[in-house]
Amino acid sequence: SSSAFEADETDWDSGRDKFVATVPVEHSLRDNEFTVRCKMTYSAPKHSGVSKSKRTVSVSIDPSTFSVSDLQALESLAAAGKHYRVRLPSDVNNADTSPKIVASVPACLLIASDFHEIFRVHVDQFGHIRGLWYQTMAVACPAGRLAVPTSATKVVTTVSVDMDARGPRIAVEPVAKPAEGEP
Repeated sequence: SSSAFEADETDWDSGRDKFVATVPVEHSLRDNEFTVRCKMTYSAPKHSGVSKSKRTVSVSIDPSTFSVSDLQALESLAAAGKHYRVRLPSDVNNADTSPKIVASVPACLLIASDFHEIFRVHVDQFGHIRGLWYQTMAVACPAGRLAVPTSATKVVTTVSVDMDARGPRIAVEPVAKPAEGEP
């Protein structure tokens, strides 16, 4: 559970004119139970005096290792045809109480990919995570039982960040107004 994660670390680094926040990356290996897997660091420039075009955000995710117990739980998820889920807080400024952003893949894909995963984090410059795209290097689960490592296994994580300063656009069809006197 997220309570196992110590207080979120947020700090204005005045020497570099950056805002840095460290928040938990959680995962679910058993039903609806999420546990802290590792930490994600979000870094953005301070807003004063920085033009919008230079407000780039960087995100990094700490390396993580699946324990033997984690691997056994992942194997059970895969055998049952269930999904492996990851989640992040939607607001790095308020990680404990903000709604969570969740993404998932079939558990068998993480095993089939030899534990190679890709996070694409969609953010804005104000510390909000707008979406999470998560996938593995495998695109299909092989038939039959997967070979799961019998000792602790490092996860190879690739992370990138998508930032749209204007936000998403919603396509709206124009609606004709009824003429006066018409219902």
